[in-house]
Amino acid sequence: MIGLAAPARAQQSLDNLVEYQPAVTEPAAAVDQRVEAAVGEPLYLPPREIEPPPDPTDQGWDIGVQLGAAYNDNIFLSRTSPESDVIVRVTPKIGWVNGREGGEGGYLSIIYRPSGVIYLDHGSENRIDHELVVAASYEGRRTGVAYKGGFRRLGDPQSELGGLNSDRTEYANEIRLIWRPKEKIGVQVAAGQTTQDYDQAVLTDADSSYFEAGLEYAYSPKTRFLVAYRNGRTEIDRAPKQTFQQATVQMIWQPREKWKVNLRAGIESRDYVQGGDTYGVFDGRVEWAARAGTSLFVAGYRREDVSAVFAGQNMEVLGVSAGLRQKLGEHWVATLEGGYESSDYKRVAGTGAANRSDEVIFVRPALEYSVTDDFRVGAFYRYERNSSNNVAFGYDNHQLGVDLEYEF
Repeated sequence: MIGLAAPARAQQSLDNLVEYQPAVTEPAAAVDQRVEAAVGEPLYLPPREIEPPPDPTDQGWDIGVQLGAAYNDNIFLSRTSPESDVIVRVTPKIGWVNGREGGEGGYLSIIYRPSGVIYLDHGSENRIDHELVVAASYEGRRTGVAYKGGFRRLGDPQSELGGLNSDRTEYANEIRLIWRPKEKIGVQVAAGQTTQDYDQAVLTDADSSYFEAGLEYAYSPKTRFLVAYRNGRTEIDRAPKQTFQQATVQMIWQPREKWKVNLRAGIESRDYVQGGDTYGVFDGRVEWAARAGTSLFVAGYRREDVSAVFAGQNMEVLGVSAGLRQKLGEHWVATLEGGYESSDYKRVAGTGAANRSDEVIFVRPALEYSVTDDFRVGAFYRYERNSSNNVAFGYDNHQLGVDLEYEF
């Protein structure tokens, strides 16, 4: 599933909220959320030829619950004074789905997930997170329209912020129109907006909006290309606005059931109050079902984000990740994921040197047992390290936990 354009700084795509998220007990920066998020990816209307047939069991109410508990040895991601705790998370889910995304006719999906987050020793950190995602589309014979939007109220620590309070509110919306004058040719136009608003006044809020026009070509039922141009602006709290232009080419290729390839690359030009810069951008993911019960993925991205910590600075971000999923018998599944992300800061407004550079790595093995088709339990370990050259940031973080999920 392809997601919304991301906010002006590294964040998990709102589209990921409608997918199952393992390790719901991980309150830390969770760099894999950023590694796996396809930033800047618009909501395309997929070709029906490669979509699976409709499943009547996917219609109607979608209700479930996730429960988890994890020991975390550095809950505030502090470099010098780590504090540990056991964190319990309770996440009910209620949703409603009608139709099939990408299929002819109408489609509507509404998913709401509140999360109660309980710290056994640091009770003042207890909170309730909220996530709401709405997706709607209509596909006719030659025209289509799609909307995806969401709201999140979150408080999990973030890698860039270190020990700073990260309570925040996020919004994202996009509407996309398509016209197919010929069988293999489509014209797309889209407009979108993302907002990130921190409660803490010392952190930088950002609001980004954009317009995009693109031309798609369906080379075959399993291969599609999209050439797109995007123009936008980012309003930044306590710093001058930035404008950007982006030209990209995307390939969605599914040659057979074992392979799924989604790659996008291009050039972005960004104008600041103190000049501008042009650089390459890309994001993509390749999945391979090597054999029955064994699947692998490789993902990566490169982009520029606005810093939430340092007003007038941007981050050049590069990330890669890989993972393996292996079935062990009828009920057991083992997974192993790892990733790397670098963030190099640069001054784009104001005075003073930008002297921060972060390198984050993580590894996460996990084991899952399916009690029934609707009920699963799992255990995980996660190690994450931020080797920042700024003495105020950087951390080591170990987490060990269990979780379960039940779908009604």
